[in-house]
Amino acid sequence: DAIRTNAQTAPSICVDHYTGTLYVAYQYAYTVTDNDLYGASVPMTNSIAWSTALVSSVANQTGPKISQNYDGTLALAYLEGASSLYLAKFNSGTGLSAGAAILESPNAGPVYVMQTDDPASASYGMLMWTDQASNCINVTLGNFSVTSSPYLAAPKPIAIVSMGAGMFYGVWGDGSASNVYVSRFSASMTPPD
Repeated sequence: DAIRTNAQTAPSICVDHYTGTLYVAYQYAYTVTDNDLYGASVPMTNSIAWSTALVSSVANQTGPKISQNYDGTLALAYLEGASSLYLAKFNSGTGLSAGAAILESPNAGPVYVMQTDDPASASYGMLMWTDQASNCINVTLGNFSVTSSPYLAAPKPIAIVSMGAGMFYGVWGDGSASNVYVSRFSASMTPPD
């Protein structure tokens, strides 16, 4: 981005599997203490269709994770301040907001994962994160939400992957550096197995 000359870091990308359009979200150092989140769309023509601020305020926003929803909108997860995890939705054709940001957790850890490309997924994406206050893994998919039992050390999300038909897998470590867990979840609000 040649217009914004300060540091641009923490890029996250997703691809529209139907059109081949690449979407990117990144952190922009507006000042030394204020990062904002910007995004861009690059269609198959390799030209930039749009480049704009996705989330900008006097608060510090970091760690963007972008994905495309089945309805064509873009979902963006990010931290505001030290631990407030938000989800926002944007129009993929313009980069403009398509709904108010939702505070998902006030105690999120710095590591979280996101992915959406399943017809059964909701309009704000699939998200997995660690709740630092309870040492639990949390998974949300629209109205569907699961919280694990507490671990002795803060668990670390590794991946969340859609398997189609409303099923997805979450992978995380338990914080001890020796155990990894995999669980299958359903968007139809059935508990994990």
